[in-house]
Amino acid sequence: MANNLSLRSILDANKLTGRNFPDWFRNLKIVLKQEKKSYVLDTPIPPVPATDASAEDKEAYQRHKDDGDQAACVMLASMTPELQKQHEHMNVQSMSLHLRELFDKEGRTEGYEISKELFRCKMAEGSSIRPHVLKMIGLIERLGQLGLAMDHELNTTERSIRKDKESLLLVSSSKAYTKQQKKKAQKGKKVKSQNEEALKPKGNVKKVKEKDICHHCGKLGHWRRNCKEYLATVSKKKKLIEVSDSGTKDKDK
Repeated sequence: MANNLSLRSILDANKLTGRNFPDWFRNLKIVLKQEKKSYVLDTPIPPVPATDASAEDKEAYQRHKDDGDQAACVMLASMTPELQKQHEHMNVQSMSLHLRELFDKEGRTEGYEISKELFRCKMAEGSSIRPHVLKMIGLIERLGQLGLAMDHELNTTERSIRKDKESLLLVSSSKAYTKQQKKKAQKGKKVKSQNEEALKPKGNVKKVKEKDICHHCGKLGHWRRNCKEYLATVSKKKKLIEVSDSGTKDKDK
């Protein structure tokens, strides 16, 4: 208890006047954190539990309500009388939000810039997923530190990013592996193509056509009319015919 009073003296010595809101609010969070009540600034109080609710739920509700009331009293006690009159009927969250709207121009400006950067955040083509995810998480956490509430869609996005972070990194690794395998396959095809080109005959090589087959000897590369064997056979037949004709003429004489 003595430690609590010692820290609260910081707020007593630096009461909220308006312009000193950033410093005052920082000191407030330090005090509430030491008293384990800082959660009430950002966490809404749960609904009143039903009569048949569990003892645990009823206890959690009452503890949150008591912590919120104590935090609100600490805040009111460290304000000027004028500000006390404006906020004495507010709960701790309403009071915190209203004070930010009144005095935290710097925080709103920073929050606007962070929100703008967050919604314009795009991953460059071909870059790694991990740095992009970490950057988005950092921006979202910074908004939370400024006490700026995110809408349902943005909260869902944050949870999705955190939940699927490992999956995204695995997908990134898988894509990198697939890309490497494709490069190897393309390199293999290129080598194969080069080998095939090397095996192809070079120069003016005359192609053998199906019709360039000798019907006499059955060999490729020439026709029968140019076949040496065929021409030799024809020549022999002519000589035999000439000899035969010569013998017939001699008998007739």
